[in-house]
Amino acid sequence: MAINLLEMLSSQLGGSQYSQIGKFLGADESVTKKAMGAALPTILGSLINNGSSSSGAAGIMNMLNKGNFDGSMLDNLGGLFGGGNATSSLMNSGSSVLNSLLGNKLGGVVDMISSFTGMKKNNSSSLMSMAAPLVMSMLGRYVKNKALDASGLSSFLGTQKKHVASALPAGMGNILGFDAGNAANKVTERATAAASTGRAAVAETAN
Repeated sequence: MAINLLEMLSSQLGGSQYSQIGKFLGADESVTKKAMGAALPTILGSLINNGSSSSGAAGIMNMLNKGNFDGSMLDNLGGLFGGGNATSSLMNSGSSVLNSLLGNKLGGVVDMISSFTGMKKNNSSSLMSMAAPLVMSMLGRYVKNKALDASGLSSFLGTQKKHVASALPAGMGNILGFDAGNAANKVTERATAAASTGRAAVAETAN
């Protein structure tokens, strides 16, 4: 059965978590859920982009190890979103991850999520900082369980492209430079062009 990290992440988050995050941010639960639904594929998409090169994959492995992202935090989500030291630590960790992955794209990403959901920009930024460690933890758990090296990590991230492409908010792929959809379109265009050329050649021969 094919692995879908986004589905696995979504199954970890329930109404109680969205309610907690919403209360912490001062946002409606429905808006919080929509924003998280945009943030998770965005962060995973940036991981896919970074992991497409050997140096980028090695950098992600280093982040997983340095941040102790082994999946253990996913076992106690209820204690992460209520405020206090646990939430501050989570968001500091997430902020570091986001800066490493997105760099100068981060502002555009936050603006897009804010526009897409109607959530205030500062809340969108905070939610992104909460979401990043969750994505890293789910990825880290898989890497640990499968004993992947950087090359294996890069290959695995490549299998997640189709799931991310279908979940990203419209326009987010352009900000990230995430071209999974474009690549598919190009393949289709090349196949169509080849078929047209073939038909033309057959017609010319018949004439």
